Amino acid sequence: MRQPPVRLSSALMTLFHLTNMNVFAVERSGIVVTSHEPHVPSGGPIPLQTQSFRLLSEAAFQHPERCHFHTNAARLTFAATIFDDETAIIAGPFLIEMPNLSTLRTSFQLDETFIRDLPLMSRPKQQSLANILHQVRSLQQAPISFIEHHDIPDQTSNLFAESAHVELVNLRYELNNDMMHAIEHGNAQKLLEIRKESEILFDFSERFPNRPVRATKNMMIILNTTFRIAAERGGVPPFLLHQLSEKFSLAIERIDSINALTKLSESMGAEYCTLVKENELSRYSQFIQRAIRYLHVHLKDPFDAQAIADSLHTHPSHLSRQFKKETNMTMTTYLQNLRIKEAKRLLKKEHSSIDWIAGAVGFEDASYFARVFKKITGQTPSDWRNDRTV
Repeated sequence: MRQPPVRLSSALMTLFHLTNMNVFAVERSGIVVTSHEPHVPSGGPIPLQTQSFRLLSEAAFQHPERCHFHTNAARLTFAATIFDDETAIIAGPFLIEMPNLSTLRTSFQLDETFIRDLPLMSRPKQQSLANILHQVRSLQQAPISFIEHHDIPDQTSNLFAESAHVELVNLRYELNNDMMHAIEHGNAQKLLEIRKESEILFDFSERFPNRPVRATKNMMIILNTTFRIAAERGGVPPFLLHQLSEKFSLAIERIDSINALTKLSESMGAEYCTLVKENELSRYSQFIQRAIRYLHVHLKDPFDAQAIADSLHTHPSHLSRQFKKETNMTMTTYLQNLRIKEAKRLLKKEHSSIDWIAGAVGFEDASYFARVFKKITGQTPSDWRNDRTV
């Protein structure tokens, strides 16, 4: 093992003191140059560590602008970034979710004490680790001075601490409002920027010690509700909001992986923004918004202009004229577009027959449904179902 330079050794010790994790300096090949390893299983080397180091060092040198994470078959995770042209720094192992201890004991000969001593890292904590790792190459020894004084009881110290906490809470609410504003206007790019900058400020994993998956799920349930309210403000009809909100509610509870939940969280914001852009009602008068909501709710029912007019306490002729004026289409055309949009969703989701889907979206005649579908989409229902590009 070659002698590491002082700056590299200093960086490793700094990283260890900040994280209390094993830290390693490795060559491009994944071979360890130097390390500090306080956490070692009683049975010997950490399982699959060499394989993880090889994969991480390769990724780090190929993409030095990123911090890279790898979870191996033993469910142990390592993080890496480059230090210089020849060396990468790796920290770990740590856990991103609690593993099955009996499986680790029997399959990988890991003792329970070793596993329980490993840090359990929520998503925001992983981001914080990445932030530190990515800056470790530029660390310099800082001069230190000690200021001696006699402590005098300070009655205001608790007030300062409370004030700092209040400021953090206020910042979280401000960022939450910014996210809602982005959703309300269907601005997916702005939402992504806000979430990327603020992710580590919304870490509540301490509420569920050793249960990061449950903590992540709870945060996503809150996020789903927040996005639904914002999309409603953006003019999305309740019927469509209910569909999307229920879809994510079910998905959140079915997933048991933090990585999968993170990906779902990213797609959730994008889908709410898309829904707002596709169904924005704010440009219409309240009168026509109510008519459109009626059409959404009664999507499957036979079209009845008189019933819609009665629900709005107006005459059908007046409603038809105003609807055409604001939307540039008749109510029947608008309803057909709604039905075809729902049919497109069902064709991708359901395995039911096309005849059944036609009836489910309000068409009594499947042949007429097929003609309308092709007129609007340019494809037959069967072609749409089989088209993997849409």
